[in-house]
Amino acid sequence: MLRTRLITAAVLIPLVAWLIYLGGLPFFALVWVLATIAEIEFSRLLGCQGFQPVHLFGLILVWLFLLDANSPGWDLLRQGLAGILLLSISWQVLRYPASKMEDWTGAISSGVYIGICASYLLRLRSLPADGLWWTLTVVPVALVADSAAYVAGTTWGRRKLAPRLSSGKTLEGYAAGILASALVGGALGWLWGFKPVPASSITWPEGALLGVAIAALTPIGDLAISIAKREAGVKDCGTLLPGHGGVLDRLDTVLFAAVIGHMIVTWLAG
Repeated sequence: MLRTRLITAAVLIPLVAWLIYLGGLPFFALVWVLATIAEIEFSRLLGCQGFQPVHLFGLILVWLFLLDANSPGWDLLRQGLAGILLLSISWQVLRYPASKMEDWTGAISSGVYIGICASYLLRLRSLPADGLWWTLTVVPVALVADSAAYVAGTTWGRRKLAPRLSSGKTLEGYAAGILASALVGGALGWLWGFKPVPASSITWPEGALLGVAIAALTPIGDLAISIAKREAGVKDCGTLLPGHGGVLDRLDTVLFAAVIGHMIVTWLAG
């Protein structure tokens, strides 16, 4: 299992890092593909619970939030969101009683959650000051926190972090994730200071602070998806990533980290 996880990571990490570096349309395409798959997987989880959400409405919401983040000058969000809400609720009325109101709320809530969080990856990358380097700090730190918590938890974990939600999460793994993320965040902040092109002004204390905050808070995103999986009666959101499960299994903390990271970065910028 661990070997498969490492092989998958070794293939994907260079590709993702390269697309982050390129930014623009290549990075938008990456986020668009990943968020689309994550929304499909989320909708399938709802389907396993007996709901019948209209997947298309959730997907359109995801795409709307991504387009708005990528091209804010188009002013798509307000009218687009109003249009989707009215269209989807009208469709729900026409389908009643074959489809329940829970089907509508499931499609809308999944699309809003995935769409808003994924849009912050684009917003983070497009920051005028150090957007590239902040993104290349936030994403690795989130992945390191998750991986360190997994390894430490399976090796030394004894006390459960949230036994009602996830039997695999431990306090020892949680602490290891925070420590590892602080070290990696600080190291990346220090590394980006070696006159890269374009130049970075990130400092190692800022990177460490970001690492601690992300590692401390992103398990909430992981546990939220764990609730959905538990209620659906499945172990993973999908099978697309060998050793990791589905895309949403890997993105659950990254999506949370994108929002937290953007908030912290804008706060640091004053």
